[in-house]
Amino acid sequence: MVGTPLLDSPAWLRMQLLRLKSGIPVDISLLPSLTVGMENVKEKLNNILDKRNRIRWMAVAGEFGTGKSHFLGLARHVGCTKGWAVGSLVANTADGSLAQPQRHLPFMLDTTVSPYGSAVGIVELFKEWWNGTRRSEIVQWARANAGNLHLADELISLEKESLTIDVVCEYLGAKMLGARTGNPIYRRAVCHHFVQVISLLKATGHIGLLLLIDEVESVFRLATSRSWVAALRTLSTYCCDPLLGDLRLVFMATPEARQEIRAELPGILQEVESQISTPPEEKLALRRFAEELKRFGWGECPRLEGSQRIALARLVADLHIRANGKGEPFYPPLQIREWLSRRDVHVRYVIRMLLAYLDSYT
Repeated sequence: MVGTPLLDSPAWLRMQLLRLKSGIPVDISLLPSLTVGMENVKEKLNNILDKRNRIRWMAVAGEFGTGKSHFLGLARHVGCTKGWAVGSLVANTADGSLAQPQRHLPFMLDTTVSPYGSAVGIVELFKEWWNGTRRSEIVQWARANAGNLHLADELISLEKESLTIDVVCEYLGAKMLGARTGNPIYRRAVCHHFVQVISLLKATGHIGLLLLIDEVESVFRLATSRSWVAALRTLSTYCCDPLLGDLRLVFMATPEARQEIRAELPGILQEVESQISTPPEEKLALRRFAEELKRFGWGECPRLEGSQRIALARLVADLHIRANGKGEPFYPPLQIREWLSRRDVHVRYVIRMLLAYLDSYT
């Protein structure tokens, strides 16, 4: 049986180079050493992860190929390093629809990772903690919240063996919420479930939950105007609802979507304010979101210029030397230098060509 390569070992580094050449994301722990030109968005990320700051979210705009996916991977690494659990959501799928939080919540929970567990997904992490060293922390939290949080009551029943772990996990993973599409109180149910999960995460040593949302532009590309309203209500709740004070949010979109949000938000705010059925806390969150968006704006995922592209190429070349145990100072050949300086040539393509060139001299 072949063992797992040690992180940063030559075998592991060669595997990462193979991923780069194949267009597959590398391990997120490698991303800081391959990051160039993202100082501004990295600073914004560190700011929202600082519990002393009031702003809990950041929006990042960028065209295709400017590194939005790279930044999301970097944010995941930074969040875990700082002690946050991290969940992910791609908004362009049916299960990831921002307009349907009862559908995307189970999906997001299934992607959650933790610095304090090897499993993926809140249910699998819970099983790992319950059968490991964090069981006493979970039981203590359940007893402290008994009668106030349904999850706490279920955990006490699990401890007493009057419920099975499968029943508790079904509730924890929010699987039943997905069937509540027509229920007028599903938004409150989702928010309440978020509160319970985040509270449990804090009891197990996490600072809170960082949620990463990609492709927000799909809301405006595919959905009806009613869905725009629902999606921005959801987004503003995650960003600004006081009940979710230990949730942090990073969402990515194209510059066109940024303009759509700026253009549509005032009308959506006016429409929601006039709705009798909308809970007061949602109206408050939307007002706060609109004000914060106006005051703090968006971060930019910048296109790398020629010198920055060359700097990235040098980082990749250094990685190649570490992986193969030999090499010389990197002097890119003329063709690669020309490609690196051309904005119409995707940097991913240039990196693949660079690695093919380096392999030929290994």
